[in-house]
Amino acid sequence: MRIFDGVVGVFKGQLYVVSDPWDIGPDLWANFSGQANGLLGAATPGLLCLVTGVADGDVGFTVEVCEREPLLDGSWEDCVEASFSPATPVVMFVDLEGEALSEIPLGEETYRVRYAAREMDAGHAGTAMDVYGLWFWPAPQAPDAVIRRTSKMADYLQAEQAHRNELGL
Repeated sequence: MRIFDGVVGVFKGQLYVVSDPWDIGPDLWANFSGQANGLLGAATPGLLCLVTGVADGDVGFTVEVCEREPLLDGSWEDCVEASFSPATPVVMFVDLEGEALSEIPLGEETYRVRYAAREMDAGHAGTAMDVYGLWFWPAPQAPDAVIRRTSKMADYLQAEQAHRNELGL
């Protein structure tokens, strides 16, 4: 079921999925603690942090809730997954300032979340709009995973996360 499909304004390269917008803290990297990827932070219970290629500007975005794992088509250049247990049956897709973009009805199950990107490098460079997809489906808890990484931006963010893990941050 498609929940959201449109253009989103991004500030500081961050978007969130939260039960309560007040849960968004000042430390972006705390949301990635102990994870392998640097795109989808799921380390903070009940909160997802989504990092984009463009720091400030517009991105294309789609959010879907699925009954089972969706197929990943080849047009997505970068893709990561993580587990998510919502703190409330309905969570919000919000910007960095907590402005609601859409409600996401999930229930109280544990979900696998796939976050995929196209044109991250072009978005970061300001030459094209980057586009993102976010999918939720019921699944048992599992470690985060890098499924596909082809952009320089995703490579940089993952290397940054690996460095933070080495430092114990």
